[in-house]
Amino acid sequence: MIGAPGNPTTSDPTQIDGTAVLYLRDDSGSWYESVATRSSSIVDGQTGLSVALQPELFVVGSPYADDVGTAEGAILVHRRATFYRGRATVTPLHDEQPLLLRAGREFAGAPYLVLGSVTGTAPATPLGGVVEVPLVFDAYTQLTLMHLAPVDDAFDVLKSRGERNASFVLPPGLPAAFDGLEVHHAFVAVHPETFEVITSDPVTVRIEL
Repeated sequence: MIGAPGNPTTSDPTQIDGTAVLYLRDDSGSWYESVATRSSSIVDGQTGLSVALQPELFVVGSPYADDVGTAEGAILVHRRATFYRGRATVTPLHDEQPLLLRAGREFAGAPYLVLGSVTGTAPATPLGGVVEVPLVFDAYTQLTLMHLAPVDDAFDVLKSRGERNASFVLPPGLPAAFDGLEVHHAFVAVHPETFEVITSDPVTVRIEL
């Protein structure tokens, strides 16, 4: 885990918000970038000034995060090898939230499905046995099951490192009633040989019109 607190993450070189990058080893022993994480709203950068790594978690310090207009800072906590978001909010100007699926190399070639909910993440929806999807089943979940939700690459197979990128795209022309709505997504993957089913953590995006 490498912190890069002075790294510009947009095309605007004056916006030095910083980032932190998680690297993993592939089967040949070579390192590769698995995911980069950053705070969603920055006043003066420094995301990645401090990082901590454990087997199941990584933590990134973002001392100038400003999600509520006070620049009080934030600690970003992520589970490793699950699900990451590239943006916490979507707007008509920035209308896409990247979704990074990271199931681990043992799930290479596994089929996956991204599901969603606008109701919340608890209580979870059981899939049978002890497997649960951390989403409340609602009409939006039904749309994701029918592949009618605004999620690109919502259903496919994971690549050679058990990874895949998808995205939630803000539909154009949404009425003002959708302003402030939070949309939650999680993915389900099935091991291609053992048929083990795994579910990710949920990620949330807020619509701001």
